[in-house]
Amino acid sequence: MYGYVLQINEPIEAYNALHKEVMDLVGSNDPAGLLVHLAYATDRGYQIVEVWESKDQADAFNRDIVSQAYTRLGIPMDGPAPDVTEFEPADVITPRIYTPTSR
Repeated sequence: MYGYVLQINEPIEAYNALHKEVMDLVGSNDPAGLLVHLAYATDRGYQIVEVWESKDQADAFNRDIVSQAYTRLGIPMDGPAPDVTEFEPADVITPRIYTPTSR
């Protein structure tokens, strides 16, 4: 397994827009290898925590899907890199999917 935390120094509304684009690109298909995706606002912007079956799957999704979402939003990919903390998950339990009713 492979996990990471991204700190993005943009408002949560930027995440909401990006997430919408990613979901439009993915549709009803589950991203291959994604086990956990969690996003939340912080005092510096927002953080994303993801756990994947492998680093290769995470890299492929970010390269093939997330980069397209950035392009669709007109956001250049050559800006400052986000603060990334990688980790090796000891365990992951995912009993159900939770989708908030309001955004």
